[in-house]
Amino acid sequence: MKRLLLTLLTLIAVPVWAEPAAQLPARGLETSENYVRFNASETYLTLDAWGELRVWDLSTLRLVKHLKFHEGEVLGHDVSPDGRWMALGLYPRRIQVLSLRDDKTVMDFSGEISRQSGGSYQVAFSPDGKHLMAYGASRGRENVDPNMRVWRTSDWQRTGLAKSNRWAWGSVVWAPWSQVATVRDNERELQLRDPVGLKVAQVVPLPEEGRSLQVLGDQLTLTVSSDDDNVVFQQLRRGETIPRRETRVESVQRDDRTVSRLVGDLWLSAIGYGGPATVYAGAEPRSVGTLEWACPPDVSPSGKLVALATKKGVLILDAEKTVSEGKLVPYRP
Repeated sequence: MKRLLLTLLTLIAVPVWAEPAAQLPARGLETSENYVRFNASETYLTLDAWGELRVWDLSTLRLVKHLKFHEGEVLGHDVSPDGRWMALGLYPRRIQVLSLRDDKTVMDFSGEISRQSGGSYQVAFSPDGKHLMAYGASRGRENVDPNMRVWRTSDWQRTGLAKSNRWAWGSVVWAPWSQVATVRDNERELQLRDPVGLKVAQVVPLPEEGRSLQVLGDQLTLTVSSDDDNVVFQQLRRGETIPRRETRVESVQRDDRTVSRLVGDLWLSAIGYGGPATVYAGAEPRSVGTLEWACPPDVSPSGKLVALATKKGVLILDAEKTVSEGKLVPYRP
């Protein structure tokens, strides 16, 4: 009896974090680099597992597509907000749109880029689903198409072509209001372009050099600079002409490891492409759960969900509930 009581007291005193089961099962993920991605409307999640591309409907957690390619063939991919199409940037020099309903090729834009000698493409649908954008991206030391192109999804006619120096990673995104946002290396200006014509509709001067663009909720966020653990951001909503400046602590030391902010007061220990990961929550981060093995996560556009590829599939965390309840809370539709 005493031994039983001691065991119960130990369990009460030392919390045991059970790893939640992956809501989106998949096998063999521990043998590859895995990239998870929410689409702009937060209705679909994709998993690129180095040659296998899966698509899940987040309203039902149902696998709607499982495509197989050669390893490294898929560089960019995106699902349209309504779930009708999947755009693919394939290596080398191919851009295709597939129907998620019947696997048929809806459009193939590879003829437009056939003169390029190498490289592949990032692709993205606009948040309103009316346009598809593609721009050249590098897979190493090879020639990259310097053009950005936009097509109209109603008839797949090209509506814009912008020639430039090579677009850097994180320098081109769709703004939440469906304009193309671009920022150049070493230039202190953010350009907002209309999808028809890709003409610059607004130039927003930046008081400091912006390094990368992200979308979170209804605003654009530019990472400006970092000073040890503090990161400076410039944030812009539709109609604003001057970005708001914010400095946040983005990483801290906990348990002899670096812990980085994911979104809000949700944090994650640094991981490579496969390894144990501990999730922390709170303004002063404390551990709320550990994953045996995971790959780098993706945060949904609203900031409410976080997806991580684990050994047994993709785990989607409810970010707000994980913070408020102090434990790993899986997303439920």
